[in-house]
Amino acid sequence: MKVVLLLSISFFFSVSSQAISTSKCEKMDWFEYGYTEAKKGVPLDKTKKTLDSCKKKEIQVSEEELGRGWRKGIEKYCGDFNAYQMGKKGKKKSKACPLDLKNSFFERYTLGQAVIKEEKALDRIKSKLGGVYKKKKGLESKVASTDKEIELLERKKTQLEVKLKALTANAPKKGSSNSSRPYAPNKGMDFSN
Repeated sequence: MKVVLLLSISFFFSVSSQAISTSKCEKMDWFEYGYTEAKKGVPLDKTKKTLDSCKKKEIQVSEEELGRGWRKGIEKYCGDFNAYQMGKKGKKKSKACPLDLKNSFFERYTLGQAVIKEEKALDRIKSKLGGVYKKKKGLESKVASTDKEIELLERKKTQLEVKLKALTANAPKKGSSNSSRPYAPNKGMDFSN
């Protein structure tokens, strides 16, 4: 049942895409139609289906104008800039380019793909680098804080060494006799720390 429904839908769309009204056929600018379709990457054989549909209605058509318009449009579609932009944007490429334009189109399309790939890689590296710089800044801040702490501790150490030297200067030496001299700290020295 589902298969029949899917086939019916696909048949309807294929018929409706080829069907064209008589008035549209009569007003058709074949050069412009070929040009517009080709600029979108539509192959020539697909544009001719519309032309054939109009022929069946016995309306005068210009296959030559369609071909000229298509060629002009396909030159834009297959042109270097468009191919490069399509590759860069990751757009699906059409197989409509004729042989004389195919190689150049493919080269520029591939170049566009390579450029976007490298741009994305560069963006990832820039993002990681930003994170590393942020981490480094945090570490530098910690180092600066640590340097201040070291400086403070060095000052305290020096003060304590001076204090200890002053205290040990008055300490009795081994083998000396008891002195009747009382302990008196040096004047001007602060031993409160």
